[in-house]
Amino acid sequence: MGQVTDTFQGSSGATLDSHASDSGNTWAMEVGTAGALQLTGSGGVSLPGQYLEIDVSNWTPAAADYDVSCSLYINTVCANTASLMSGIGGRAGASSFTGYFALLMGACSSSVIKLWQGGNGTPLATSAAISVAQGQTHTLKLSMRGNTITVYWDGTAVITYTASGSTIVSAIGRAGIYLNPATGYANSVYVENFAASDPPATLAAGTASVVSTTSSTATIAWTAASGGVAPIAAQLRQSAHGANSWSNVSGATSSPATVPGLSPSTSYDYQVAYTDAEPVTVYSATVTATTTAAATTYTVQACDLWDNGYDNVNAPRQSYVSRFIFTTNAASVTINGSTTLYTGYPAWSELGIRVNGVTQSPPLVFTANGSQSFTVSGLTGTSTIEIIAGLQSDEGGGTVYGSFVNSVTYADSASFAVSAPTVGNRILIYGDSIAVGADATYPETQGYIPILRYSYSFRTMAEAWGYRSLYDDANTGTLLSAFVSRIAGYTPAIVWLAIGTNDYGLNKWSAASFGTAYGSLMDSLHAALPSAVIVAQTPIVRSSEAANGSGNTLGQYRAQIAAACATRPWACFVDGTQILATTDLDLADGVHPSTAGQAKYAAAVAAIFGNVTNSQGVNMENTIWPGESHQGLAFYAANYSGNFLGAPDTGDAANITCLLSIDGAAAASSNTAHPTEIGGGVYWLPLSLAETQIAKKLICIPSSTTAGVVIFPFTAAAGRLT
Repeated sequence: MGQVTDTFQGSSGATLDSHASDSGNTWAMEVGTAGALQLTGSGGVSLPGQYLEIDVSNWTPAAADYDVSCSLYINTVCANTASLMSGIGGRAGASSFTGYFALLMGACSSSVIKLWQGGNGTPLATSAAISVAQGQTHTLKLSMRGNTITVYWDGTAVITYTASGSTIVSAIGRAGIYLNPATGYANSVYVENFAASDPPATLAAGTASVVSTTSSTATIAWTAASGGVAPIAAQLRQSAHGANSWSNVSGATSSPATVPGLSPSTSYDYQVAYTDAEPVTVYSATVTATTTAAATTYTVQACDLWDNGYDNVNAPRQSYVSRFIFTTNAASVTINGSTTLYTGYPAWSELGIRVNGVTQSPPLVFTANGSQSFTVSGLTGTSTIEIIAGLQSDEGGGTVYGSFVNSVTYADSASFAVSAPTVGNRILIYGDSIAVGADATYPETQGYIPILRYSYSFRTMAEAWGYRSLYDDANTGTLLSAFVSRIAGYTPAIVWLAIGTNDYGLNKWSAASFGTAYGSLMDSLHAALPSAVIVAQTPIVRSSEAANGSGNTLGQYRAQIAAACATRPWACFVDGTQILATTDLDLADGVHPSTAGQAKYAAAVAAIFGNVTNSQGVNMENTIWPGESHQGLAFYAANYSGNFLGAPDTGDAANITCLLSIDGAAAASSNTAHPTEIGGGVYWLPLSLAETQIAKKLICIPSSTTAGVVIFPFTAAAGRLT
């Protein structure tokens, strides 16, 4: 059982019956003179004398079905097609001239292949004409399957014979070589690369599957066949659905294959034909691919993106949580996006998606760097879809990586309209990895900036990415000028500075240098955006705030921000240490808020800006009647615990102040230094007549110097006092 191989290695003139094959088998003379068959010395055997048959003596096939093959090298041309015989045999008798023999007759341009039965002087089938020439090498194979005997020449079946009656040889027998040199043509043909083996397992087809379709293509994949005789070729073929009229798909010989030129909304059948070296051909089960409706692809432009500050070409391409918004009545659309973030942050390489105002979970998750398409299906009626750019980071190397939306493909029959961006009364947040939601499960929707947008109805925009520091943007006058110019171009109503933790943690510069640059940034922003409210928030807590390489603690960087605000009355100071506790951080790094911590961060920021939603879902706003006296602002102060609101903050009037921005002017202290406590945590701050002379808007920023206190506008006491 198994396989015999012999490449006939040995010295010239050595006899085959004293030679061991490559597989360790020996040879035994059956017909002819012992020692007559000799090695050529160049990887073959030849016969200088009379005919002989020599068999492998110690190899027994598992059954009578097996294969015998060899190569034939034409050493000299011989036109004697009657006497010159060179080839192989199988099912040969051990002591009698029986079995089947596939032989090359002659060695010339008019040679033939014949199938013989040992002891029977008449060929069993019609001869196959072939042509050979001196110096050529050809392959000959004898395949025996029951009573079907097939002869292959150079891999092509040239004789197939079905034995019956006296021509049936059913014994297992032996495999061997048969040579008969014509007179004067000794050593005319060499036998090389002999092999005999049990038949392989029956060739079984693999499985075909539809990978994807477009309006004009279908991509089909398939698994490898099993069994059969190597090599096995695969060919994808196609038919109109249900027609069973097959044609090969040009070039579709490896999986997966994409079939072009198809019609929209049309079904096609596919099979894979597997052909082995016998050759035997089997077919996979049929799969049906239906092309999509004719479709249009809309490529997203920079001008299409809401709250975006970049050109959609150069890194960072699109701002974190910038968004592409469109409406369509398509039942499904295909979103194409790309990411450059996957190598560094595979868990955050994703795009957010909202359908009709509802955040979808999970988001559109990338599986590698590069572009990837996502199908959004199950849409009904007219849908408004929002695709949100994901977390960004420069990974400490200067190049900003992120995830971006590229295009949308929709059916030609569907409506499609891009929502044109507006600037609006937006808050611009300048920050780092904390600002881009790092360590939230889905930063593009669970970071505090998108939470402010979607849960508290603030119009937010981010100028932020991981590893960012003030040093990166302001360590020279040129950098500072370019940065301020960029921020001014966004025309924000409020600029929230949430920068500094990396200046400390990455030891970018000393606290003193940081403070100088921070003050310069505030002054430059105020000069460029005189009507914008500038909020300076100190870094939130970290689990470790020890001295860095410059010898400064994080507290010293915070003190620089506080000092900068103290000399700039138009700025609003926010103590970041009051926003979160260390228990709100991701315990793995002690720097970034957890998903819950990001939500708490958003609630605190929303409270400061007085546009929050209470537990009953009632929007709390103050209403001002222009030009009327006896008006004021009511606030509710509460201690902030792990929940949304803690106990009312009473007795705190002396510590509560308010900055006002009237019709977009710089924020300044109200005419009243402190409010009056009404009771139960409610405080009243009167407005002067001048402060009510507003045409557009009044922005109030109340705050308390008492640790852990947040302040909300309160509807029950807002408006006129009579």
